[in-house]
Order: sequence, then structure tokens, then C-alpha cells
Amino acid sequence: MSTHLNRSWSVLCWNVRGLNAARKWDSIRNKVTDANCEIACFQETKKVSLQPAFIRKILPVSFDNFLFVPSKGASRGLLVAWKSALFGGILKFSNRFALMIQFTSKHNGYSWNLTNIYGPCTRDGKREFTD
Repeated sequence: MSTHLNRSWSVLCWNVRGLNAARKWDSIRNKVTDANCEIACFQETKKVSLQPAFIRKILPVSFDNFLFVPSKGASRGLLVAWKSALFGGILKFSNRFALMIQFTSKHNGYSWNLTNIYGPCTRDGKREFTD
């Protein structure tokens, strides 16, 4: 949680271990709602592509902006979604393992960077990640 000028923001980070199973979507949306967060970061989405219609299936309607890194095969994949009524978001950096977004609060103009990272668990993947 970041606080600046009497405003705090909640960020949910979650390794969802895949977003392809429809049986998970309601649980994900409910958890995000219960967390009362403004930004949601997911790792290991296992999604090659993400469209706004899919985001509406897994997140509350107030999460109307997002950036993502596609998965590679049946692993990896990153997603950061946020409420555009509260933040502007600009992509600062992206690769297979990380997604960095500069957020600017519409409340007070304060800017900060958020990085969502997913490190692989294979030996070769770990080497590639640290390089």
C-alpha cells in the first residue's frame, strides 16, 4: 500500500496459476472485490492473449484498463489491471518476466512505478531471468 497526501492505494498480487478455466473466474472476481483493491497484479496467467471482454469476465467492471505479457506455452503470463477512474497508467518496461507501469493518481497527480514479476522455476529459465 502506498500513501501520499492522505490517499492510500491497495494493490492485490496473486499467482493465479492460470486463467483459462471458467470455473475460476467467479472466485477471482470475488477475491478482487473482497480485497477492495484499486490495482490487481496476476502472475502465471497462462494466457497468450487478453481482450477487454475477457477482463470483464474475471474482474469487477471498475477495472477497465490493463496491460499484460502473454504466456509462453502453458506457463508464464502477467496481467496488471486497474481502475482508470483513479489512475492513468503508462507502460515503462516489459519483457517475458516483468511488466513495469508508471501510475499517476487522478486524485493528486502523484506518480509511481509498479513492477509485476514472474520468475521461472526451471534451471534454464532462471538463468534467462537473471540475465
